[in-house]
Amino acid sequence: MTRTISLVSALMALLIGTASVFAQGNTRPEPAEIAARCVAQMERTGEATVRAITDQTRATIARIRFLDAEGAPDRVIIGAGQTGIERITATGELGSNQVSRIERACVEALIRLEADRALIARVRFAADGVRGNIASAVRRGTAAIRQAVADAIG
Repeated sequence: MTRTISLVSALMALLIGTASVFAQGNTRPEPAEIAARCVAQMERTGEATVRAITDQTRATIARIRFLDAEGAPDRVIIGAGQTGIERITATGELGSNQVSRIERACVEALIRLEADRALIARVRFAADGVRGNIASAVRRGTAAIRQAVADAIG
C-alpha cells in the first residue's frame, strides 16, 4: 500500500512538474525543445512506473512464497496473487494515464506554436512507446504472479 501511495505521489509530482515544461519566459520556446522535454518527462514517468510494477511484482511473489511456506490455504494464496495483479494493473493505468496527460499537453503546446507535424508525430510515437513499455511490464508482472500462484498451489 505504501508503495502504491508513493507511486501516486511521484506521479502527481511529475504532473505538477509538467507545467514547467510549458512555462514561457520572455522568449518564445522552440518547438523541438518543448518536444524533447516532453519526451524526457514521459520516459521518466514510464521508468518510474515500470520500477514500481517490478517492485510490486517481487513483493507479491515473496508474499505468495511466504504464505505457501507457512501452509496457507490455496484460497489465501490465490487471493494474494489477485491482489498483487490488481495493484500492478492499477499502477500501470496510473502511469499510462500520466503519460497521456503529458502527451496531450505537449501536443497542444506544439500546435499553438505551429510546430511541424513530423515533430508532433514523434512526440505521439514516443508516448505510444512508453505506454507500450508500461503495458509490457504489467503483462510480465501478471504472468510472474500467476506462475508463483500455480507453483504454490501445485
